[in-house]
Amino acid sequence: MALLGPRCKVSVWRENVILEGAVATLRKSGQLSGFKYPQWQVPLREAILEFDRERLSEKVQAAAKAIHNRLQELTTESHGFDEQQALLDGLATLEILK
Repeated sequence: MALLGPRCKVSVWRENVILEGAVATLRKSGQLSGFKYPQWQVPLREAILEFDRERLSEKVQAAAKAIHNRLQELTTESHGFDEQQALLDGLATLEILK
């Protein structure tokens, strides 16, 4: 396994800083909202866009909780098949992030 050289480490760090800055800008401007199901899609998006491994677990847990809560709400409703499918897709995505 090849180790990353100093230049490569700096490049990866710089890319992460740039991406984190872009995400922060989008959050402040409200451009991360506008989802069809923001109650759980916003936490899911934040988990997907998290680059810090230490914070990733926390964000994945928050998104999973939001998804499970919404799934529980939908079991009492007779409609919402599209959202239920989207929720299951979100849970599958979180499994990949773990």
